[in-house]
Parts: sequence; C-alpha cells; structure tokens
Amino acid sequence: MAAFKKLQIALADRIRSACLPVICREVRKLGIYFFVNTLDHRRGEAVYNTTFAINPEGRIFGKYDKIHATFETGNRLGRHYSVFDTAHGRFGNLICADRNYPETSRILALSGARLHIINFYGFWGEGKNDVMLKQRARENGVFIMFVHPRETVICSPEGRVIAGSSIWENTLVRNIDLAQSGGRQNLTFTIPEGLVKTFRG
Repeated sequence: MAAFKKLQIALADRIRSACLPVICREVRKLGIYFFVNTLDHRRGEAVYNTTFAINPEGRIFGKYDKIHATFETGNRLGRHYSVFDTAHGRFGNLICADRNYPETSRILALSGARLHIINFYGFWGEGKNDVMLKQRARENGVFIMFVHPRETVICSPEGRVIAGSSIWENTLVRNIDLAQSGGRQNLTFTIPEGLVKTFRG
C-alpha cells in the first residue's frame, strides 16, 4: 500500500503541475465550461478523486470530491456536494458510484442544480447503468449527463435518453433547455448545513 500511495501522489502531482494548466489553456481557447475528473493531492498523503470545474476564462473555479467510494481504498472521501453557478445555469456534479444512491441527485436537485454531470469510469451501457440514470433524472425532474470514456448519455427530466454516443464516437452535441428542468424538487427534505458548497464561475 505504501508503494501504491507513493505512485498515486506522484501521479496526482504531475497532473496538477503538467496536465491541468494545459487543459485550462485549451478551455480558454474554446470559451467553454469544462468538468474534468482526475486525482488531486493535498495535505500530506491525502489524495482525492476530484472533478475540477473550469470556466470559459480557463480558470478553475470549483471542485467536487467523490463522496461514495467503492474500490478506492487509497483515496480520501469528500465531505460535501458541489453545485456550480455558470452563465448557463446551475450544474451539479457526481462521480462514479455516487450515482448509485438516490439522495445524491436529490441533494443536488434541491440545491437548484438543473443539470447533473456524472463523470465515470466503471460499468456502462443499456443495462443497469442506463436504467439508473433514467431513474435519477425522472425522480428529480432534472437533466442527467453521464460521461464515460466509452459512452456519453443525456437523460431528460422525464427520464428518457435523449442523446447518446457509442464507442466509435468521440463527441456528443445536444441542445437542452434547462428551463424544462426542476419540476420535482418541492418535496419535504432538509439538507444538513454545510453538506452543499456553491461555486460561482
């Protein structure tokens, strides 16, 4: 485990110093919002599975640390959910196994996130995964965008797959109207103070 941790920290430090600056420059050229999932090394040996939110100016304006671990015994767990205020509306972010739990998307929805971006590297496809994505979208009345190296899926607030890529496609483009999102967020539910952090970019 010690050898693994040493390699993990070295990789996270290399990503922070060499990769993220390049990504930020490219995002600035494109003038887009970009959510990139990677490792983040912080104090001591603390390494997190983190999504960095980058704004059109190429600045990292927020991040989300994965809360629900599966096989990530070497990673620290996040302590709060994140929502991101953008020029296009409020987005929420989940990572991988976070999507397995109904309360994760519900917390983001109740916090005003009308699009939930789920960065992922595990299992994918029309079976259990897409059924789960459609359910999360429908039960909260929000758009869900699932991003995986092999597949991207966008679900509507009604719980339908409205766009999807395949293993031989690298880009998925779909116009959505976030005004159609947010129809099932009026349920009685209290979010503990400090559980959600808002970033503005």
